[in-house]
Amino acid sequence: MRALLLLILVPAIALAQFSVTGVTPADGSTSVPEQTLVTIAFSAAIDTSMDLEEDGIFSSIDSVQDSWYSATLDTLYVDAVLGPDAAHFIYIYGIRSSTGQLLTSPVLVYFTTGASFPPYSVSGVVQSGSTGHHPGGSMVILSPEPLGEGPPQMNMGAVADGSGAFTVPHLVNGTYYPIAVKDVNGDGLIRPEEGDPIALGNPVVVAGASVSAVVLEFMQLAAVPMSDAWTDAAPVADAQLPADKILRLATSYETDTTGKAWGWEYLYTSESESRGWIVRASPFDVSIEERDFWDYLWMSQYKPMPSPTGAAASTIFVANTEAAGGAAFRASVPDSLTLYIQVVLGDAATHGYGELVPDPNLFYWGADYVYGYKPHPDTFAVLGSKKFLGSFDTGEILGVTDVAGDGGLPEEITLWQNYPNPFNPSTSIQFSLPSASAVTLEVIDVLGRVVETLVDDEFEAGLHQAHWEARTASGVYFARLTASVLGHPESQTVRIRKMMVMH
Repeated sequence: MRALLLLILVPAIALAQFSVTGVTPADGSTSVPEQTLVTIAFSAAIDTSMDLEEDGIFSSIDSVQDSWYSATLDTLYVDAVLGPDAAHFIYIYGIRSSTGQLLTSPVLVYFTTGASFPPYSVSGVVQSGSTGHHPGGSMVILSPEPLGEGPPQMNMGAVADGSGAFTVPHLVNGTYYPIAVKDVNGDGLIRPEEGDPIALGNPVVVAGASVSAVVLEFMQLAAVPMSDAWTDAAPVADAQLPADKILRLATSYETDTTGKAWGWEYLYTSESESRGWIVRASPFDVSIEERDFWDYLWMSQYKPMPSPTGAAASTIFVANTEAAGGAAFRASVPDSLTLYIQVVLGDAATHGYGELVPDPNLFYWGADYVYGYKPHPDTFAVLGSKKFLGSFDTGEILGVTDVAGDGGLPEEITLWQNYPNPFNPSTSIQFSLPSASAVTLEVIDVLGRVVETLVDDEFEAGLHQAHWEARTASGVYFARLTASVLGHPESQTVRIRKMMVMH
């Protein structure tokens, strides 16, 4: 297999290395079926808690019907649907073993559903720029569109050599947006927000010939205050939205403790067109998302707000919230839970700060310190929050709520969907209790027979977790939670979730 790349030099002790031992389709494969099973085998069991859609693998495969692990957890299977007569790549770089080892030799594989690979390439060099980070070993990706928030789309990729030179092969005619990234701290994750450098090149047009001499220069991106985001967003809104546009609200759903964020949103409506838009500004770009009529009605409930240029800086306001109890509140949240700082500027009374707002005709800063957990990667369960209201002009704190959410306890008995699901062979099952309860958690089959009792005990109120190592045949099973408040067996509640075992 070609295109092996050592990112980290380690002693050549083969038995101690965690490595990829095989990939199917193999590197260089042609005429691969459009419906194909991709397999990646490793020398040891994988850390299956990793979110492989976010970390560990770059790939141009964007249609995955299912994925699962072998019983020994050392092989990943992906049921993929590939485009016709199209080349694909898989770059395996940040997978960890179950004992915490990172891959010592990341692997890059190319294959195609066509009879042969497309003929063109894009080549050039990655430069360190002002970052001081060596470009050797950078991953270069060609995307069909400019990078916005979140992971990029990927047409094809390559790895830069020790000098930063790269050649992205197997391209058809089209316009590509080059992106280069590098994991500089060796943690196996690509995180520009944590210091990993990134390069965003000008669009490259492939039209009947290969393209060379493309230069990508690393830069270090950083979260920005709302004022910087507004400087970028306002001209785009002026150029692309109707003349009668109305700014209704400015917000960020994940602000850091300095009042900066990787994404700010500005909500607009147009009365003449009965439409709404969200203008999103990030260090990468500014994008506009049109919303439907029902969202327009929702957005229109907010009073038209003045320009954010007249507001206190988000950095000043959040510094004030931290001093007014935000920092102490964050410190009180257990490490097992996640906390977000959500910031809003505008009609705070309508946005949920009514109890703190002294004059609903005015505009304010608002910050909501929200904490909870993720029972599933796509779900966030809020357990509680603390809100701060600030002056629009000065950022001075005008009011603070007590902790909301019944002391952070769940409001009802909940059995969350297990994750992963489908799974092989283990899965996590979480449940939450509003009060101390007697709990039984069982796995039952489709006939209602108990396969295994995972939990049979008393628990305090809060979030709890159980694990199931499935030693059963593949098929459908159910998690059944039976809970009753301690001392009140008549309060029994039953919750059931469907699970799928795939060996």
